[in-house]
Amino acid sequence: MSSFLELGKGGWGKTVRTSNVRVDTLDNFLKEHKISGQIDILKCDTQGYDLEVFKGSEMTMGENRIKLIYSEHIFSDMFRSVPRFDEVFGYLSDNGFSLVSPYKTFYQNNLASWTDMLWINNKFHKTISGDNKIS
Repeated sequence: MSSFLELGKGGWGKTVRTSNVRVDTLDNFLKEHKISGQIDILKCDTQGYDLEVFKGSEMTMGENRIKLIYSEHIFSDMFRSVPRFDEVFGYLSDNGFSLVSPYKTFYQNNLASWTDMLWINNKFHKTISGDNKIS
């Protein structure tokens, strides 16, 4: 249960240790390391911090360099300040991505708690599907 976010009432365990870590954006990392190619799959599983990761890759998204995003979304109060699903959906939609599918959903107290999701860059989708329809 490690996250940049504080443990919420739906989480389990307790905070044993905190650490300061250097955090950078994907945009800065790619620039610093002179990585200019396509990213086939951006896997993002940051325990509720995914929206911040996406915000830090806005330039790379705008350049259509990310084809697919595989991310986790937490619906429960496992961590404090987890963005709502509609915020994440809206952000990725506004940046040219469509939801392909959620995958296995995990439950707590008979309510959806978290799931993994696959997102596709709309321009990439057009190149592989040959039309404007998502099937």
